[in-house]
Amino acid sequence: MNTKLGTESSIHEENIATLMNMYPALKRYCQMLTRNGWDAEDLAHEAMEKMYQRYIHQKADQSNISRALLYKIAHNHWIDEVRKRSKENATLKSEPSTDPMKILPEVYSICELLVNHLTPQQTVIFMLKDIFQFGMSDIAEQLNMTEGAIKASLFRTRQHLKKFTDGVDELKLIHTESEQSRLFCESIIQSIRQEQPRILIRQYKKLFHQQVPMCKGSMSFSLLAAA
Repeated sequence: MNTKLGTESSIHEENIATLMNMYPALKRYCQMLTRNGWDAEDLAHEAMEKMYQRYIHQKADQSNISRALLYKIAHNHWIDEVRKRSKENATLKSEPSTDPMKILPEVYSICELLVNHLTPQQTVIFMLKDIFQFGMSDIAEQLNMTEGAIKASLFRTRQHLKKFTDGVDELKLIHTESEQSRLFCESIIQSIRQEQPRILIRQYKKLFHQQVPMCKGSMSFSLLAAA
């Protein structure tokens, strides 16, 4: 009996520690969502409290504890908060109105995965090909690379990400959570929101000193929706 209680207590403490370690990333997500420091801090605290009450204190399925879930809780709470502040029942500008933005927490989690585990060049190539639906020749032209190099980069990227989807716990971190990676991640979100790949290309050029031309492209959210 004591052993069981001790095990449960240990798991409970580990889950609390895991949740606390997620707070810095959550705060950045809330800042991106609210565009306001005070609101971001309040939202982050509310999301942490809800996560604790629903998944740790109540001993729910604790295997679900993840950044994606924490972002989703924050996102839903913010939408409710914006609705409360509005006297109108019309669709709010700050509320995602298109299908991709309904999965904003998942999109943000994917962006973090790309930025933290891929090189900037791999990230841009992956985004242009699989999200914005650029052709190989178009990507090669924009990044001043050969089509063969683009194909090789995509192959390595997909193999790397497959380890994550296959449940590999540890992936090699290429970048730490720096200001540079935060800005790069936010440029990905902005380019998706506005359906403007040139935003991503411009930030890539600015942050990583790559001289690349700009161009327009179409986009597909099928990958994000399926994630």
